[in-house]
Amino acid sequence: MQKNIARNLKVNAISISGWNRFFRLLPILVFLLISSRAYGQFGDYFGFGKNKVHYKKFDWSIIKTEHFDIYFYQEERTVALDAAEIAERSYAYLSEVLDYEFKKKIPLLLYASHNDFQQTNAIGSYISEGTQGVTESLKGRMILPFTGSYGQFIHVLTHEMVHAFQFDIMLADGPADLVRRFNPPLWFIEGMAEYLSVGMDNITRMWMRDGVLNNTLLSIPEMTYVFDIRVYRMGQSIWYYVGERYGKEVVGRIFKTARATGDINRAYKAHTGLDLVELSKRWQDDARTRYLPKNVLLKKPGDVATPIADPCQECQSISIVPALSPDGTHLAYIGSKDYTLNMLLKDLEEEDTVHKIVRSGSSASYESLRYFNTSMNWSPDGKQFSFVSKSGKTDAIYIVDAESRKVVKKLAFDNLTGMAAPSWSPNGERLVFSGLRGGISDLYIVTTDGEDLKMLTDDRYAAMHPQWSPDGKQIAFTTDIGPDTNIDSLIFGGYNIALYDIATGEITLLTETGGNNINPNWTQKGDEIIFISDMDGIPNVYSIELESRDLYRITNFITGVAGIVTESPAVTIATETGRLAFSAFSDAGWNIYTLDEYEKEKIEDGIVVAVLDTLEDVNDKYREYPLPDSSEFLLSGYKSKLTADLIVGGGAFSSNVGFAGQTAFLFSDMLGDKNLLIQAALYGDPLESTLIATYYNQTRRLNWSVSAFQFRDDFGVFTAANEAEFRSRIFRGIGLGTSRPFSPFTRIEFSSNLYFVAEEIVNFNFNTGQTIQGASGTSIFTSVEAALVRDTAFWGVASPVSGTRARFSVQQNFGNLQYTLLFADYRKYFAISLPRFSLAYRLSSGITLGENERLFFLGGPFTFRGTDFADPELRGTKMVYQNVELRFPLLPFLPIQYDFLTGLVFFDAATAWGIQGFFPDGTPANRKFDRDNILTSYGVGLRFNLGGL
Repeated sequence: MQKNIARNLKVNAISISGWNRFFRLLPILVFLLISSRAYGQFGDYFGFGKNKVHYKKFDWSIIKTEHFDIYFYQEERTVALDAAEIAERSYAYLSEVLDYEFKKKIPLLLYASHNDFQQTNAIGSYISEGTQGVTESLKGRMILPFTGSYGQFIHVLTHEMVHAFQFDIMLADGPADLVRRFNPPLWFIEGMAEYLSVGMDNITRMWMRDGVLNNTLLSIPEMTYVFDIRVYRMGQSIWYYVGERYGKEVVGRIFKTARATGDINRAYKAHTGLDLVELSKRWQDDARTRYLPKNVLLKKPGDVATPIADPCQECQSISIVPALSPDGTHLAYIGSKDYTLNMLLKDLEEEDTVHKIVRSGSSASYESLRYFNTSMNWSPDGKQFSFVSKSGKTDAIYIVDAESRKVVKKLAFDNLTGMAAPSWSPNGERLVFSGLRGGISDLYIVTTDGEDLKMLTDDRYAAMHPQWSPDGKQIAFTTDIGPDTNIDSLIFGGYNIALYDIATGEITLLTETGGNNINPNWTQKGDEIIFISDMDGIPNVYSIELESRDLYRITNFITGVAGIVTESPAVTIATETGRLAFSAFSDAGWNIYTLDEYEKEKIEDGIVVAVLDTLEDVNDKYREYPLPDSSEFLLSGYKSKLTADLIVGGGAFSSNVGFAGQTAFLFSDMLGDKNLLIQAALYGDPLESTLIATYYNQTRRLNWSVSAFQFRDDFGVFTAANEAEFRSRIFRGIGLGTSRPFSPFTRIEFSSNLYFVAEEIVNFNFNTGQTIQGASGTSIFTSVEAALVRDTAFWGVASPVSGTRARFSVQQNFGNLQYTLLFADYRKYFAISLPRFSLAYRLSSGITLGENERLFFLGGPFTFRGTDFADPELRGTKMVYQNVELRFPLLPFLPIQYDFLTGLVFFDAATAWGIQGFFPDGTPANRKFDRDNILTSYGVGLRFNLGGL
C-alpha cells in the first residue's frame, strides 16, 4: 500500500544522503501528483474520492475545420455541425481582437447534455453542476456540453475559447517557462474570458450595483487573493472599463505584454499609462458613478418584501428557485448552507418550520438538484409538488407528497438526457416540461404516471420554464425566438415569453421588449402572466395582460430579482391568493422574499432605461462575422491514439554514484479514456533503480489498470552508538487494479500485485569506516485487496465540512509473506451553526491474522496526537482509534478564501493490542485488549492548506 510504504520510508530511514534519497523518492511523489489526473476515476490515493460513472459508450467522430478538431457522437450531430460554424466564427472574432493565431488546431469535445459531460475522462476530477465548460492545458482541449440554449452555448464556447487563446499564448515557450515567468491571478484570466465572450451583461451589472451600494467592491490588489465568483464579475467589469476607454484591442496587448514580462502591473502601465493601484481607484470611481442608481424610486428587496430567512453571508447560505403552493401557505425551494444544497419545504404560517425533503449529493437518486435553469411546481390541489434532480445517466422528475414530505413518484426517460421545470396541467393529470435530446431543448408532456410521453415543439430554439394555462389550452414558456434571432445565421437574441397553443401547435410571442424575459407564471384568471425581465438593465418582476398586451412593472429593486444565471427562474405566484415569492440578489447573496400586496406601474413606452447610461453590448461586433463555408469541413472517424501530456525530469552526476536522474512521462488519448504513466529514477545501476509503468483504461464503467514496477527501498537503524545496519530492498513485480462505481458516491475496488523482493543487509562502522556484508535473500508474495468505498463529503476551502466518508477493505497475502488484513475507516463531518465552523469525526479499526501478522503503528499527527509514531504502547496486530476535531477559521474576520489557515481543537483516543513485537529470544510479546490501555489526548492545532505544493 503506497501510503504506508511512504510513511515507513519517512519514519524509519537514516538519511544516507539527502541528494540520493531525493532521486529515489521523487518518482513516487511524481506518481502521486500526476496520477491524480490520470487515475482520477479510482478516487484519491488516500482511499476516498467521488467517482466518475460511465453510463454509456459514445461512438465518436470528428469534424475537421480550419482551426478545430471537433469531437462528437451521432446523437448530437445536428448541434455539432452548428457548433463547428459557431467555433470558427468565435475564432475569427477573438483572433482579430487579440491579434493572435493558434499555432495548431484546438480539440473541441462536445457533449449532448450536462449528464453526458459529467462522464468525460478528459477531465480527471468529478464535475459538479456548476461547471458548464472546461479548457485544460495538457492537450489544449475545450470540453463543454449543450444545455438546450444556443445563446448560452455561444457564451460558454467563446469563454472557453478565450482560455484556449490564453493557454496558447502563455505556453508559447513551453510549460517550464510559463511556471517561471507568468502566474496571472484569477480575476485577470476569468474576467477577460467573460468580457470577451459577453461584454457586460446585466447579471454582472447587478453584482456591481450591489458592491457599490454596500461598499463591498474589492480593489484590484485585494482581488488577487480572492478565488470565488466575485473575481468573475468584478474582473469582467475591470476589463470592460479598460476596453471601453482604451479600445477592445488593448486586451490582447496587455495580456501578451504581461506574459512576456511576467508583470501584470507593468503590462497595464505600458498600455494604459496606469499602474494597478491607480487603475483600481479609477475603476472603482467609475463604478460608483455608473452603477449608483439615478432613479430614486429604486428600493432594496427587504424594504418592501418579507425575507423567508435572515441572510447569513458568513454561513455561505443562499435560497433560490421558489415555488408557492396555490393557497400561498407553503413554499418549496432550494436552500444552501455550508456548501450543501437541500430541497426544503417551509410552512409560511409558522415562522420557523422548515423541513428538509432531499439533500443533494447524498445518493445516486439525488446526485445533483438542478438549479441553473429549472423550476418547481405544485399540483392544482396543493397536495403535491414536483422537482428535477440528476439521477444516474439522465435527469428525473420527482413528485413529493406535501403532507408526508415523501417522494411518491419518479419519472425518467432513456431517450431524454436532461429535463427541467415540470408544470402541472389544470386537471392534475399531466406534466409539461423542458426536455433535452441531442443537445436541443423542446417542450414535452407526459401523464403523472410517466405514460404517453409526447413532444410538442421540434426546433433548435430554446424551450424553458413551461407553465400550463388555467384553462389547459395554452402553455407559456421561455424561448429565444424573437426579432434579434436569426437561426440561419446562428445569431440568437435575448429570451422572450411565448405561448404554445396545444390544439394547433402555433407559437405566439408575448414579449419583444429587448433584454431577457423569462420565467412566466399565470394568474388565477388566466388573463395575465407574471414574469422576470431585465428590459431596462435590472431584472425585476413584470406582468403582461394577454388581451391588451399592456406591460406593468411590479418590483423596482436596485439589484434585481434573479437566480444564479440569466436563465434561472426566480419568481412564483400563489394562484389562489396572488401572493408572490421571488429570489432576489442583495448583499452579495440570494434570499427569497414574499410579497402580498403590490402596485403595478404601467410601462407606457415599453422600455424605461432606469439606471444605465447604455445597454449597448460591446460584443455586437461578434454578430458582424459571417459563418464559415461548412462545405469545406471534413468528417472522419475517431481512433484512439496515445500522445504525450506531460514530460518532467532532471539529472545529475556524482563520482561515487555515477549518473542519477529521474523522469516521468504521461500519455493519454484525446478522450482521456486510455492513459500510460512511465516513471524512472536512475541511481547508478539501472537494475537497482526505480522503474514504473502503469496503463489505465477508463473507457467503460468497469475501469482497470495494469502495471509493472521496480523500486528500491533503503533504510537504516542504529545498532550501536557508532554502528548502523542498512537494509536495501528491491521490489519488482506486476499489478492489476479494477474499480467499478455503483454511483458517484459508492464503488468497489479490487487489486492484485505479485512481488519479487530482493533484500541485502550491510553493516557500517562509523569509527573505522568498515563495511560488512550481511545476509541477503529473496522473497515472493502476492497481495490481493478488495474494498468498498463511499464518499458523500462536501468540501470547504481546506477540508470537508459535511457528509460521510467510509472505506472497508480486506487484504490477503500469499507466499513468503502471509497474512490477512481487515481495515475499516469511517469519517463523518458536521456543519454547525457557527459560521465556517465544522465538526469532524473519524473511527478506524484494523486487525491482521496469519503466519506473518503485520503490526500497526499508531501515533503521530495522522492517527493519535501527543505521542511519537510507533510508540511502544500503540503498536500491535489489532488496533482502533478515533479522532474528534472542531475546526474553525483562525482569521474569521477575513473572507472565506483565507480559511486555508485553520485552527482546531481535538480529542483522540487509541489502543493497540495483540502481538506488539518480539522479545530478544524471538518469542512474541502479546497483549490482550484492556480498557485501561486506551490512551487519550487532547489539544489545539494549526493547519495550513498549501494547495498543490
